[in-house]
Amino acid sequence: MTGAATTTTTRERVLAAAARLLAADPSATLSQIAVAAGVSRATVHRIFDSRADLLAAVGAEPDPDARQRLLTAAAELLTRDGLAGLSMDELAERAGVSRASLYRLFPGKAALMEALVRRFSPFERLIAYVDSVGDRPPEEVIPEVYRLEATIALGNIGLLRQVLFEATSGRQEAVEGASRPVAAMLASLSRYLTAQMEAGRITRMHPTLAVEALIGPLFFYMQTSSVASRIVGLDVPTGEAVDQLGTFALRGLAAPATDGRIDDD
Repeated sequence: MTGAATTTTTRERVLAAAARLLAADPSATLSQIAVAAGVSRATVHRIFDSRADLLAAVGAEPDPDARQRLLTAAAELLTRDGLAGLSMDELAERAGVSRASLYRLFPGKAALMEALVRRFSPFERLIAYVDSVGDRPPEEVIPEVYRLEATIALGNIGLLRQVLFEATSGRQEAVEGASRPVAAMLASLSRYLTAQMEAGRITRMHPTLAVEALIGPLFFYMQTSSVASRIVGLDVPTGEAVDQLGTFALRGLAAPATDGRIDDD
């Protein structure tokens, strides 16, 4: 038998094994598929560059709208059940996609969590904004950071609360899923704030503490504003509250004036 014929036969065996396994378990690994096909994992990788390529060849490629439907349904389930209680089977059913398509797009709950954070949190747009401002001074940038975060986050505040709860829960899937987008946001703000420290515009401190000092008041406000309104009668309009908090964050970070006083300008 020629090498080409052998390769074709091996490919067909791998595809047949993948189709059987994925029908029963959409999360089947390449190693499991290789065992079922009677070949090594290295052989599977010689024929298919990745698991995604194999899934596409089997016909498990999801339709173009499946990802958005899954994220919308996952946001509802996450708010209702939390990540630990979220059922991947129910998610697939709600979104109207197959389990194979679900696992093709999100191999597990960590991947799903990461996609939810990227889609519904303000982190992605915040990073894009901060990375675009160059050396613009804090008095221009910080108020805009507050307005941008509030505009996006308050539109999905219930989900954002749940995402923050999950990310700080210590559960591996939640932490793993949130870690990359959160780290990217921290890195972007840290770069900007460090540059402003070097320019003498804000007080020198650890960059992560500076980020926490910057966005902490806003996140606390978003978490508690609805409760504060009911319990203590907070009646400050959202836009005004966000602007005031941004002003105080800016003053708190400002470098001391040369005479030892904080510059109020």
